[in-house]
Amino acid sequence: MAKEVENQGIINMTDQQVFDELINLHAKAAGESLSSILKADIEISGPEITEITVKEVEYGILEPAIFVKSCLTSGAAGNMVIILRQRDMQAFLNELMGIDDLPDPDFEFDEVAMSAATELMNQMVHASVEAMAEYLGNTMESSDCQLILSDGRQNLSPAIGEAPESKTIVIHYRVKIKDMVESEFMECISTTAADCMYQE
Repeated sequence: MAKEVENQGIINMTDQQVFDELINLHAKAAGESLSSILKADIEISGPEITEITVKEVEYGILEPAIFVKSCLTSGAAGNMVIILRQRDMQAFLNELMGIDDLPDPDFEFDEVAMSAATELMNQMVHASVEAMAEYLGNTMESSDCQLILSDGRQNLSPAIGEAPESKTIVIHYRVKIKDMVESEFMECISTTAADCMYQE
């Protein structure tokens, strides 16, 4: 009965309200997943949603950046790309290894660091997509992540797999890592992925 009431509530919500609620769940699950893995207080909050073209996405403030690309699967399709600062990823890896130092400006993402970062992002993205699937009552899943280091000239279009003129949903988040780091990152959801969510 509770599920029936919950579903009825969803039916009465507008598409935009449902999408906003999905994104809030997405952010909450991502933060909880990171906190659990890193055994640290990680808070992801304040999702701000806009819709612009791929070529209009401005992420210069996050450079040097790292792209985290994943794809919706199992009854859904479309790419999602998280863009965050490399130094924030280093802060996550420091927490993972029990290092309390602030990010090192000379840090380089070698094969070992990229492997650890990929596994960390896989767990976070899978957990956040599972939370959305549970809310929608379907089997939507996410592929494993592909991490790409930006060289300052990285074009978002090939990373997200959409033409520069295509629309994308851009979500800005705030992130707090214990009392050490307060930062921000963004996520771009392709039109294909957003349409799948709306259809669900």
